[in-house]
This record gives sequence, C-alpha cells and structure tokens, in this order.
Amino acid sequence: MAPALGVNLLLSGLVGILIQDLDFRSVIHAMTFGYIALPGENTTEIGMMFNRGGIISFSNIIGLIFLASAWASVLQHIGILEFLLNKLSYLKILKHKVRLTGYLISILTSVTTCAIIPAIFIPSAWLKERYASAGWQVEHLSQDMIEGSFAAASLVPWSNFNFLVLGTLGVGAFATVPYNIFAPLLIFSVIMKECFK
Repeated sequence: MAPALGVNLLLSGLVGILIQDLDFRSVIHAMTFGYIALPGENTTEIGMMFNRGGIISFSNIIGLIFLASAWASVLQHIGILEFLLNKLSYLKILKHKVRLTGYLISILTSVTTCAIIPAIFIPSAWLKERYASAGWQVEHLSQDMIEGSFAAASLVPWSNFNFLVLGTLGVGAFATVPYNIFAPLLIFSVIMKECFK
C-alpha cells in the first residue's frame, strides 16, 4: 500500500508541474497545506470537499491512528491479549465451536486494540492450529477474522477505522452508527448461525 501511495504522490506532482504549469514549490505547498479554492468555488460542494487542507490538516488523525496501533502493540507485548484470548477460548459455552470462538475473539481484539490490522493478525496466529485441528481451512479463519474485526471497528468510535472516516469525511462514529445497519446485522447473524449449528 505504501508504494502505491508514493507512486500516486509522485504522479500527482508531475501532473501539476507538466500539465497545470505549477512550479515545484507550489506542488509541495499544495501537498502540505491543501488545495486553496477560488472565491467562487468555495461555496460549491466539490470546492468545499477539496478545500479541506493537506497533510497538515490530517496530521491529528494520523497521530490518532499511530496511537491506536501503538496501544495494540503494548497490549500484545504485556500479555493482555493472550490472557483475554485464553479466557474466552475456554468458556464452556464455546466448547467445540471454533469458528464462533474465532469470530468473538476478532471482535474483542478489534474493540480493545483500537486497530483493525492487529485484530486480524494477532488472533490469526493464535487460532491457526485450533482451526486446523477442528477441520477448518485457513480461508475460514481469514473470513472470521476480517468479518468480525471490520464489523466491530465500524461500530466503536475509538477505532482507527473511524479515525480515518473522521479525517476524510469529517463525520464521527456516533453520526454514522445509526446508518450502519449491516455491521450489527452481520455480527448478530454469524453469532446466531454458529450458536445453533
């Protein structure tokens, strides 16, 4: 992902210099501080969307995303996540329900770590052998981890997913959750399906 963003940045700068007749300084200024809309453009919907600022205006959101990832690393290194995973996996209600256990663990990890990627990778490494011994494929583990972590992250305001939405669209999680009907429906349907198997 980082190489794609870097290539996009370079190509955008080249388009600005070669096609729009901007000098190098103007391109760097636009990337740092954002596009400055002309007086007539500022009132239009597109003008307001483009006139939100560059890297500087997005730095507080980037900082929150870094903090969420750092928090996930701290929880992993001090053993809190492993403790929670062990407690959850040995509940009597989840005995012989490997996929339900994996799904609930991905939701719990997503909520506690504030970050989607650790919520996928940390439990995956821990649950891989359990899935294999129960006869499930790696694809099932991947599906459970991704579905659970993304659905949970879209519902909690402290996840890096919602930080990104806030930074790009200017809309917080509390404003979007009432319209996000698919995430709770997905969580509910998967839990019900696995409970009554």
